[in-house]
Amino acid sequence: MVFFSTPLAYVEWYKPLSQFDTDLGMYKIAPAFHNHARRASIIPVTQISRSCHLIPRFPRHVDRTLTTDDVLDKCQSFYLNCYLRHIDFVLLRSVK
Repeated sequence: MVFFSTPLAYVEWYKPLSQFDTDLGMYKIAPAFHNHARRASIIPVTQISRSCHLIPRFPRHVDRTLTTDDVLDKCQSFYLNCYLRHIDFVLLRSVK
């Protein structure tokens, strides 16, 4: 059995920021894949600098069976909410 001296976190990765929606003022992002599987890692929590708030980009016809438990797995793309915290707004505005 392997033991770690620091707490670990499971992280799913997303593609780099590239598409900016000027109407909403938010970046569009999508999960990163490798060989048809979501890119993910287990990393020390000390490597996490902040969380992010994702808003699903719903299609015209919304799947009403979506829940908070499965929306990240079932939706294909999201908006990165820069309005949740002031620091996120400042940091994401400097990306453009």
